[in-house]
Amino acid sequence: MGTIAVIAGIVLVAMLGITGLVLFLRGRGDDDDDWADEPASMIPAEDRMFDSGPQGPTPTMRGEMKDGYEVLEHPAGSSSWWYRDAESGNWVEWV
Repeated sequence: MGTIAVIAGIVLVAMLGITGLVLFLRGRGDDDDDWADEPASMIPAEDRMFDSGPQGPTPTMRGEMKDGYEVLEHPAGSSSWWYRDAESGNWVEWV
């Protein structure tokens, strides 16, 4: 009877240890998931701030200078205006 109690104790400790390890490993990534709490409608707007994306003008396209900014209407006649970010050289949509 004493042997069964020892084995049961070892199994119980092992199960608690495995459960604690799984909970610890799953909890480590929670700090990096803060972006998931933001509304989905904000994500495309933030992307446009940093990169013109595939629909925008290519970095090799040249615009015209207006009020100290290099600007470009792309595609021509679309009323969609872009300006070149001086630091990155990428086109950013003027929203």
